[in-house]
Amino acid sequence: MMIDKVIEAVCNDLKQRSEVGIKKYNTTLDQNEGGMRYWIQHAYEECLDQANYLKRLLMELDKKNKAIDDYIDRSLNIKRNGVSNNKKNIK
Repeated sequence: MMIDKVIEAVCNDLKQRSEVGIKKYNTTLDQNEGGMRYWIQHAYEECLDQANYLKRLLMELDKKNKAIDDYIDRSLNIKRNGVSNNKKNIK
């Protein structure tokens, strides 16, 4: 039987999150008496948090990609202008 390590990791994460929730709230999800609207609202708020985390990471990647692009542009300009790579490009 083939084992999917990603699925195993997700299952382990789910179990750990359950343990954290049980310790924090002293109940399990199936024992919680929240109604349907409660669970939808809670899931919606979690999605908003996730969107914020993803946006932050996208902004960080954009910043790093811009720095890389700027470095490549400077390197290409140095080579085009015949300046040695050992000298700093002073602007």
